[in-house]
Amino acid sequence: MIDHKKYFDAATSKILDQVDRLNGTLDAIRYRHDMIISLRDSMMDPHIRRKMVPTFHQMNFYPSRGFCEIASLLWLYHMGGAWDLMQIRGTDWSHGPHFYTRHRISGQIIDITVDQYSVRHMTVPYHLGQCVEIDRRRKKLLDMYLECLHLQNK
Repeated sequence: MIDHKKYFDAATSKILDQVDRLNGTLDAIRYRHDMIISLRDSMMDPHIRRKMVPTFHQMNFYPSRGFCEIASLLWLYHMGGAWDLMQIRGTDWSHGPHFYTRHRISGQIIDITVDQYSVRHMTVPYHLGQCVEIDRRRKKLLDMYLECLHLQNK
């Protein structure tokens, strides 16, 4: 049986290594690192999970499950306009929908919740992803999440 906490922590380290290799100053690297740590820690918080994650993902508990859209939006919020929000539609992949980010110039993919699939030995078909707009609903979702994080840090 898989120790989900141990697997989640190892996945977090792997994501941090990937993010740390992106270009930037030492301060920028630390900033991204801290942002990922806060985001991944929040996935374990039961209050944030209840508020942000759809009920069906809460029943099948794995910490990053159900956070892909929020994680991607938070990455875009912090990283600015060089990144696109990508979505694999549920009609294109039987395990979707799934969200991640892709750098517009380099094509680099940052998928902060990829471990929700790798824990089940699945590979995400990024080639099926399509760029999607950050509409009003997504902005509201991000605002709601940022409010949850702010309350968590008090």
